[in-house]
Amino acid sequence: MNRDDTIDLLTAVAARDQRTVGHGDVVAWSVDLAEVSLVEALDAVTAFHQSARAVERRVQAADIVQWVKWSRRQVVEREHTQAELERAREPRQALPPGGALVGSDHSGGRGESASLAELWAEVLPVDCQQKPKGCGQPAGQRCVNPHTLTWTKIPHPIRLLDAGI
Repeated sequence: MNRDDTIDLLTAVAARDQRTVGHGDVVAWSVDLAEVSLVEALDAVTAFHQSARAVERRVQAADIVQWVKWSRRQVVEREHTQAELERAREPRQALPPGGALVGSDHSGGRGESASLAELWAEVLPVDCQQKPKGCGQPAGQRCVNPHTLTWTKIPHPIRLLDAGI
């Protein structure tokens, strides 16, 4: 924040709490708020004066810095959450109607390695007995994550044991 912005900010602050602003205040607040824009600082002052803290004491530069950091963090978290939601909405390899596997490689269209496809070929003749919230897929059908209803990358451990692997 430059000197003129700091003067504008301190004018707005003084209008709210009737403080006297001098040259020293402008210099100190300019240094303390160097990384804060005038708009962010004015938003912070408004938020401060709408809170219970305004009854107890006057707003300080540190209050503004703290609020701006919090506000910026909220924006980043919101963007991060939005990106996660968009990734979650992307189509996943889900079970086809009836839950039967499509294709002969048992990879579920994921392009898995040959060794993993061979592993699936060995366990598919065995029913999956994963409990208590297991998939319970019958022989010939790939294990399923019960929460997402998508194929698991590897068979459930109990199915591996039952298949003698």
